[in-house]
Formats: sequence, structure tokens, C-alpha cells
Amino acid sequence: MYAYIKGEVVRIRDDSLVLDNNGIGYRILVPSSVLESGIRKGDEVLLHTYFAVREDAMLLYGFLSEDDLEMFRLL
Repeated sequence: MYAYIKGEVVRIRDDSLVLDNNGIGYRILVPSSVLESGIRKGDEVLLHTYFAVREDAMLLYGFLSEDDLEMFRLL
């Protein structure tokens, strides 16, 4: 559904980031490698995304590179 989302980091959590893109805050689940990459609040980031729809949840996953996204899809 979404190929990527580019926006300003407004919140960093243990397992996710919130990106502000044109006034909409997207909560994106990210691997620890993204959180450990040095991203800080206020940075502009582009995350390649995977939108998972399940019976009990709709989840948006984000990765810094398309290669990481493809590896996630394969697993």
C-alpha cells in the first residue's frame, strides 16, 4: 500500500518511530537496527514500508533500505 514514508521523527519508542508527514503522525514498527542507527527526534527520515493486515491488527513496518525490507518479506 505504501512504498515509503518520508517525514520528521517526532517520537522514538522501544519498537517504533512516529513520523510526521504533512500533519499526519505515522507509527511505524522498526527493527532495533533502525533505532541504533543514530536517528534522533527532529531528523527527517525515509522509511521503506510494509503494511500488514491481520485479523486483529493493521501494522506498518519500516526499514532504512529496500534490501532490509526485501529480507523481511522473505522471512
